[in-house]
Formats: sequence, structure tokens, C-alpha cells
Amino acid sequence: MHGLLVRPQAGCEFPMADESSSSSHSWTDGARTTGYDRICWRMFMLLLFVCLPVALTGQSTMTSPAAGSTFASASQTFTWTTTTGASYYQVLAGTTGAGSYNVADSGHVTATSLTINSMPINGATVYVRLYTELNGSLLSIDYTYTAVTLTAATLKSPTPGSTFASASETFTWTTATGATDYALFLGSTGPGSYNLYDSGNLTGTSLAVSALPINGETIYARL
Repeated sequence: MHGLLVRPQAGCEFPMADESSSSSHSWTDGARTTGYDRICWRMFMLLLFVCLPVALTGQSTMTSPAAGSTFASASQTFTWTTTTGASYYQVLAGTTGAGSYNVADSGHVTATSLTINSMPINGATVYVRLYTELNGSLLSIDYTYTAVTLTAATLKSPTPGSTFASASETFTWTTATGATDYALFLGSTGPGSYNLYDSGNLTGTSLAVSALPINGETIYARL
């Protein structure tokens, strides 16, 4: 079998047959194998030289909240470790699987913390991916969390569907865990209307309202 005559660059030591021995140059199987092995070894060392700094430096990891934990509210601040030499970080949050971002996409950020105010409040699994751009490589780690479960307060009295006894009525409702405030709308033009009354923000769970209609019309209450 005839081999290809290769003239090495300076410093390379590819095994070759003696050029002066014949006009038809050939390698033995052993020489050909050794040359191939050396080429592979040099390529491996080159890849190692490029990739090892990334491996040794490491990528950023999430420090808070703890992986697998449950959020306390719809607002959550994420913090992560600093990676020396990182060009930027990026945080994706979603509910449809690892790498999804239907909840939030931070874009490129250089800080190591981010607050997301739009987390779900239905107890869903939240998938968070942290990207680190380092030396031209985009590295990522995935985390999962559980969204907080929040239940809206409900009216206790007067009983929904009942008829008011007078133009004045006291409304009471249940306490919602984690609620920062409540508001009560009363209207006569449909659900959510407030042409009769708008309480503004309230911290209590009861409210007395006067000057309600006395003509038998339907009153819509939204809490």
C-alpha cells in the first residue's frame, strides 16, 4: 500500500520513509498509525488548551433562592455567584419546561442579582435557567422552584345574592395570606364597575358603605 508523502512543518515529527530509498515513497502500517496518533494527540491538546480555562474558572451558580424552594410571593430576587471574566449573565424563567421564558427574560445583565415581580401565584413549577457568557462560551445551569399559592379573599357578608336591608351596608371578607391590601368596588353597570363606590386600598377586612341605591336594582361587588 502506498501512503501520502507529508512534509512536516518546523517542529513536527511525523514519521516518514527515507526519501532517498525509493522514488515510490511508502509508510509501514506502524509508522502510519503512529503519525495519526500524534495528530490526534496534538488536536486534543489544542482543544484542552482552549477549554481548560473555562472548566477551571467555572460558571456562575444560583445562591438564592435555594434550588427546589417555594417562593413566598409573586416577587422574587435571584442572586448568583460572580464568574471572573464573564461578559454577561442572563436569567430565563418559565412554566413550560427547562429553558422556557414565558414568565421573564432578563436579557444580558452584568449584575449578579435580579428581581422578577411577575412570578405565578398558583403553585406551578417554575423553571429558571442561569446563563454565563465566558470566553466566548455560553454556559447554563437549570433550577426548578415552586410558585407561591395565593388565594383571593372572599366576601362573607352580606351574603352574595342577598337583598340589602337599607341604603347602608357593612361588607366583611376573609383574610388572604400574604395580601398587602384589599379594595372593594360597587357598581350598577356590570361586573367590575365602580360608579357607586371605590374603596381605594384597604388593610382591614371590613368596610361600611352608605348611600347605596334603594330602587331594587342589581349591585355588582368586586373585592
